Amino acid sequence: MNSKTQNIIFISSLTGIALASYFLLRKRGRLYFSSIIQDLKLWNEEQIKTLHPKVRDNARRFIQLAENEGIKLRISEGLRSQEDQTKYYLSGTSKVTFGLHMVGLAIDVYPVKEYSYNSDLNYYPDFDKIKELGVKAGFTRVGDWDKPHYEMKFGNEYSDLKIKYNNEEIGNDGYLKL
Repeated sequence: MNSKTQNIIFISSLTGIALASYFLLRKRGRLYFSSIIQDLKLWNEEQIKTLHPKVRDNARRFIQLAENEGIKLRISEGLRSQEDQTKYYLSGTSKVTFGLHMVGLAIDVYPVKEYSYNSDLNYYPDFDKIKELGVKAGFTRVGDWDKPHYEMKFGNEYSDLKIKYNNEEIGNDGYLKL
């Protein structure tokens, strides 16, 4: 398997399955970027659908703003389970046991270049531009230590959102009351 093929094999932390067959579209041994980008749009929309309803339009705007700048973004994760958050915390990937992904208020994004996407945080081209676009779309950042992470708290403190989560303050839409 060549490096281009390896770079576009995605593992979904939400489903835990390899999505290689979803993204690898071959014709005479070549990968077609336009097909991958079309699938990328479908993938992003599926991730957006998992987000809190108040975040969805901002996520779409973020992706569109980046696209307008010639940057293709992949939302690697939207909503995250408590189980996955605990795994990330125990592995050192996350610094918190409660994260805004758990209530659909955060996304992680990675740039897609040519035939591949790269989740290696040491390789994050266009980071400053992507950060600027995320903020323009209404997201905030928690610091450059977590480059792909963008979140929205809607005026709430992190600790208040955690209390609401623990108290199961859920609205009719099935998401945390803000």
